[in-house]
Amino acid sequence: MKIKLLTLYIFSGLLACNPEKITTQTDKDGVVTKKPFLWKSSISDGTLAYGLYHGYVIDGKGVLSIAMRKSPDPKKYGEFYLQLKDVNTGENIWTWDDFYDKMLVRTLNESIVVYENKMILHDLWADYCIDTKTGKTIWKNQRGFGSASELTNIEGLYFITGLSPASKALGKVDDSMYMGEFETGKVEELIKPPYSGEYKLVTEEQTYIGSIYRHKAFTLGTEQMLLVPYDELGPKAKYNNTRSFFGLYNISQKKWMYSRAPLSIDEDGGAPSLMPILDGDKAYMTSFNSVGCFELMTGNRIWQYRLTDAQMIGLDIVKVDNKLLIKGTDGTLYCMNSLNGAQLWALQSGSLSSDIYHQDGVIYGIRGDNLKAYDLQTGKLLWDMPPLDVKGGSIYNGFVTGIPAQNGKKGRIFASTELNVYCFEAIN
Repeated sequence: MKIKLLTLYIFSGLLACNPEKITTQTDKDGVVTKKPFLWKSSISDGTLAYGLYHGYVIDGKGVLSIAMRKSPDPKKYGEFYLQLKDVNTGENIWTWDDFYDKMLVRTLNESIVVYENKMILHDLWADYCIDTKTGKTIWKNQRGFGSASELTNIEGLYFITGLSPASKALGKVDDSMYMGEFETGKVEELIKPPYSGEYKLVTEEQTYIGSIYRHKAFTLGTEQMLLVPYDELGPKAKYNNTRSFFGLYNISQKKWMYSRAPLSIDEDGGAPSLMPILDGDKAYMTSFNSVGCFELMTGNRIWQYRLTDAQMIGLDIVKVDNKLLIKGTDGTLYCMNSLNGAQLWALQSGSLSSDIYHQDGVIYGIRGDNLKAYDLQTGKLLWDMPPLDVKGGSIYNGFVTGIPAQNGKKGRIFASTELNVYCFEAIN
């Protein structure tokens, strides 16, 4: 009886070895609208799951996913936990179920970093360190202050933003950078940008001075560095009264190399930059509807162009060779030449709900309910595949990631719906 029950459990929970009978279908333009999957693996007990919008393949062996189940508390939508799924079979390598109150407070994008088998997951109020081999909690802590969603690391040090308890006690909003240790989770305030304080927003509860949303920690030679875009209030401009700057801080020498390089276009106003992209001696950042290329060591602007004249903010940016891909709040996916800022193509219905994922000359992502793929060179639509889940109202929602082609074999693409993670053969 035990053997029969075990067999039934494996068969019902995982359809990797006997996938449903699906054939490849294309529309009149040759766009793939359906294709067989290599495996699919459940992330839900029927509760529609969400929470992870940037894909992670851990150690080349496992696909990380957020899973959900129904909560016994009728006031809660569901309980969150993690699964690491084998890239070849979809079977769970491990399950981690140690969120505070079984809750993920904020959705995750570039909110996870890994170093030497330790994975930091960065939530709004808490950080978690998980052993990537065993799926066991190494440590977890509640910081006592909120932090923007994305973090970066230099080996065993990780960096986050936050409002210090001291500033909060004074009723000030002037974000700082914090540095934490993978080993212990101990976090301490590192630096605060030199906000001018010339313009402030004063209410009964607080005084707003400035904010940090994203940053980039990196090593230059033997020196540890931190590139910090930040925002503060400024004079009224076309779109708002915010202005953006950035600075380069030398962690090793404990000093700013420069601290107030202009990032926003003066007449437009500013908005938080997407995660900075570094390429040699250049840094790429955004502000409102513009993208700019800057000298990393001086902060000097090389070029900066508006993607559109409309009111738009970037949601994700990726650099592939000499191309910059940016998805915007206007629903458009833009492709620019990173050498000079020239626009190569734009898809007005191409913006994605997932983060952008590039692999072997193809852009993958989730748009609307569907899994889509575009040719990197031209923007031509290659895949437009509706969800394969046949019950529960589940759609593609969450992340797309993959494993590139190697040894003459095509790569693999992993995409999440609200009920399952699917594995497909990649285009290349």
